[in-house]
Amino acid sequence: MLTEVTVQSWNRYRVTGLSVTACIAGRVLIVPCESKAVEIRLPSAPANTGPDGAYDRDANILCHTWNNDGSQLAFSIMAVDVVVPLGDKLTVPEAAFGRGIHEYCNEEEGAALNRLASYGQQLASYAFDRWVRVLRWQTRIFEIGQPQIDNAESGWGTYLQDASSGRRFHSFRAPIVLNSVRDVSEDEWEMTGRCLKDPAVEPPVWFEFLFDGQHRIANGDLHGGTTCLAIACESILRAVLTQYLRHKDDAIVNLVNQINIGRVIDKWQDLSVVKDWQNDVDMKAIKRLFEVRNRIAHRGIVQDLQPATCEEFMRAARNLIFLADAQL
Repeated sequence: MLTEVTVQSWNRYRVTGLSVTACIAGRVLIVPCESKAVEIRLPSAPANTGPDGAYDRDANILCHTWNNDGSQLAFSIMAVDVVVPLGDKLTVPEAAFGRGIHEYCNEEEGAALNRLASYGQQLASYAFDRWVRVLRWQTRIFEIGQPQIDNAESGWGTYLQDASSGRRFHSFRAPIVLNSVRDVSEDEWEMTGRCLKDPAVEPPVWFEFLFDGQHRIANGDLHGGTTCLAIACESILRAVLTQYLRHKDDAIVNLVNQINIGRVIDKWQDLSVVKDWQNDVDMKAIKRLFEVRNRIAHRGIVQDLQPATCEEFMRAARNLIFLADAQL
């Protein structure tokens, strides 16, 4: 028995650092791609087992905050489904559903199905990547969708032993600090959806490098993170200067791009376009950021870079980019 079907592809993608308010669970966003409306589907809210319920390590959605009355307030999202409406019409043996069609088709038909599935996967990957980048941009939550980095620690604590026998008499485990990611709001979710409708709308490059820099520093890559922060700051400073000059032709833009960034910082106080918020930006920290970036890039000096210094750079970069971007 044959069944006629309209084909869509389905993929499930793991996502890190995503927490949403309860009203967003089960929502769908559309990402246009090659004239197809690709769907990003959040998992639906799970059954409410309460704070003392069993933890399901394989779940795609878990509640992490409850109201006083026991109702669910917010969820951690571990995976999303991406559905691509391919639209092709096919006839499929009924017995193939749930089992796979391989034993019911010849080599040529199987190759055609593989090409169709591969095309769906390409569109799904593009849509998922764009959704993640736009959602990070709209929420300013750099953790969303970032790759996880494994470190060398095994999870074992530190033990004091008798040197001659190896017998342990004391154990110590350093406290673990959990990184708390705030919940994506309904307004942020809807704004992300509006941005995704226009394929021409992309996150500004300074946000992309800011988020990468924050992620790298959070995972211990201090010199890589510092370099990303400097690129983010330099790109938006040049954008501000270009707007200040009120010229958009290529010759002026190229000239701005060739000016030493140190000279831009030195004249920062003289730019009327930033008068309203220039005192809210720590330009001394931004200038030190560029100096450290230059030592890393030009001489490979990274020994004097400390986590506290990088935290200072992140605060200054965030303030600069958030304030300056609102003016562009």
